[in-house]
Parts: sequence; C-alpha cells; structure tokens
Amino acid sequence: MAFWVAPNIEWYEYTPLNRPNRPDMPSYSYRDYGYRVGFWRMLEVTDKHGIRCCVCLNGAVLDHCPEVRDAMVERN
Repeated sequence: MAFWVAPNIEWYEYTPLNRPNRPDMPSYSYRDYGYRVGFWRMLEVTDKHGIRCCVCLNGAVLDHCPEVRDAMVERN
C-alpha cells in the first residue's frame, strides 16, 4: 500500500488585484491559516512519525513565507 502526503500550501493576497480596495476576508482568512498555523501543526506530526512529504505550493509562498521554505529545505 502506498501513502502519499502532499499538502497544498498557497499564498493568497489580502487585497486581490481585481479589487484592491476591498479585501476578500473570508478567502484570505481561510488560506492564511494554512501557512501561519496549519503547516506548522502538520510539520510536527510528520516529524514525530518520520513521514516524508512532498508539497504542492504556489511560488509566492517562497517569497512571502521564507520560514516555510526554510523548514521544507531543512527536511529535504
């Protein structure tokens, strides 16, 4: 049996280009949780159980969240 762990990590703009004066709060808060809290909670579990992951992410995460990038690089 194979088990594939591939979290999806996205950066989401607080003020999207299509409406820069109206933040999309519901979408932002839903996605903000992932790289601010969810990623780190999942990292604790995968480290504890020795599970190696790959990741699905958008490139903006690498620019806006260097601590997430560094944590992934550290774990190869």
